[in-house]
Amino acid sequence: MNLSAGDREELRAGATAGVHATGDEARASMTEPRWSQSGEIRLFGEREFVASLVRDTRAPVVEVGAGACACLTLVLAARNFRILAIDRDAAAVADARQVLAGVGLSEQMVLAQADAGGLPLRSHSVRTVVAYDALHHAEDLWGTVLEIARVLHPRGRLIVSDWDERANGFLGRLTRALRAHFRKVRITPREVRRVYVCEQPRRLQRRAEPWLRRRQSTRPYGT
Repeated sequence: MNLSAGDREELRAGATAGVHATGDEARASMTEPRWSQSGEIRLFGEREFVASLVRDTRAPVVEVGAGACACLTLVLAARNFRILAIDRDAAAVADARQVLAGVGLSEQMVLAQADAGGLPLRSHSVRTVVAYDALHHAEDLWGTVLEIARVLHPRGRLIVSDWDERANGFLGRLTRALRAHFRKVRITPREVRRVYVCEQPRRLQRRAEPWLRRRQSTRPYGT
């Protein structure tokens, strides 16, 4: 992706204002109306709202499932957070690195290829984890939430914003998984999505999500 100086300035301004930002998608989304379904002006876009929930501004923020566009990463970087952005897709990490370098917001962040179900981080070492439209891609939702709880400091915070992309009851499963692994879960409905603020992680043993265990138990041997 080759960005002109004008493109870089536009993307930087978009990130600062909390607008989606990367390539053609970014430029198109910069004209996206910021109105709610009820017709009221939204004071915060979704990513700004998530970024506003980060409480510890001194410690690095770990973002799981950053994606190729690094949309939330841009908003966090524009707020001067130090960020470790993780995605399991090597191509997505490469694209995100190019986007962030192109807008000059890469100095305070590290991009890494890793699966959220096996984070390359020490236990209890992270103050804030954010996951924006990431957990509905997890193959083992319960295992992923457990892994995030493992790396969080006892006073750490997990911030999740997600939606039921396939209309298959995902948000219900997500709510159960988060409540199973955190003692304190606050839920904020946001249009078609929910935002979760999770604190006081439980220290549980790893286990598969219930529906995954059922599926595995009925699978013929050797398949």
